[in-house]
Amino acid sequence: MLQLLGFEALASTSSGFAWTTGRADYAVTRDDVLRHLTSLCNAVDLPVNADFESGFASSPEGVAENVALAIETGVSGLSIEDRKVEAVSELYSLEFSVARLQAARKAIDQANADVVLVARTEGLLIDRHAVTTAIDKLVAFAEAGADCLYAPGVRSKADILAMVRAVAPKPLNVLALEPYLKVAELADLGVVWLEEPLPAADLAGMRTLREQTGIRVAGGEMARTPDELLAALAAEALDVLQPDVVLSVGMLRARTLAELALQQGRWFTPHTWTNGLGVLANLHVAAGVGGGPYLEFPYDPPGWTPERRDFFLTEPVGIDAAGCIRVPAEPGLGAHIDADAVAKWRVA
Repeated sequence: MLQLLGFEALASTSSGFAWTTGRADYAVTRDDVLRHLTSLCNAVDLPVNADFESGFASSPEGVAENVALAIETGVSGLSIEDRKVEAVSELYSLEFSVARLQAARKAIDQANADVVLVARTEGLLIDRHAVTTAIDKLVAFAEAGADCLYAPGVRSKADILAMVRAVAPKPLNVLALEPYLKVAELADLGVVWLEEPLPAADLAGMRTLREQTGIRVAGGEMARTPDELLAALAAEALDVLQPDVVLSVGMLRARTLAELALQQGRWFTPHTWTNGLGVLANLHVAAGVGGGPYLEFPYDPPGWTPERRDFFLTEPVGIDAAGCIRVPAEPGLGAHIDADAVAKWRVA
């Protein structure tokens, strides 16, 4: 159901699984969880991240063995926490927790698996004031090879920011226990922009939002005419213009709008709704004027891959390992139509 609703990845929950079987959290066995993960991975075409508790073993060697078994279920990620297997109300020491995490890292590397390792400390769920201790563990986990860090129980903006800065550039996962963040606080946490936070016609509201919060406001992806975008610029409602040149204004008028936006210190960052040709049309306009650091386009594997999106091109428009897209040097848009792929859709 979640896959059909459009979610791009899924995660298991140890407590949720235990409760569905009538058992308490931490009362399921390793083999129970391995069967559960296998079932989840076989049921969907999405990446699955596994809540693998404490690795179902105390020793680093046992953790490594169990992580290898978890990888075989097909998961794309798994978390290892620092609760003691034999006494879940207590935590392993920093040194022993690091040794266990290093063992998990080694198991993933030896399997040559594309699996994300999430390192998790449970300290704040036991003592909500032990923020410094939690940060120390997260930093050590990051240095030990974790791909992502997680400390469920962190609550304040200041503590979240301290964790983000401590483990940077690695990502921090946050469990939102309270609705405490305001729009004005998001910029401090590294949010680049708010996309369409208000109805498109509420230009005055968007201007007020950007003026009072200091965070960029983006919009215009569903604009159909230049007048709509010119009105947004005139009202100083947007920091980032995002029209799709194919959907609305065309390449020539989009370039004119982009130049006007740049003159006002705005970004021009198109939002592509279509296929590879649309991506390239937007890319050429944005690159031609230096409109902004980003380009938004459909890329949601495994369901929506470049090959599926650009089936009618001889070569799909792709991104490199850094997430960048190259501006083609060939004439025109730089794409070639696959005549055979198109021919099968010809109507006699």
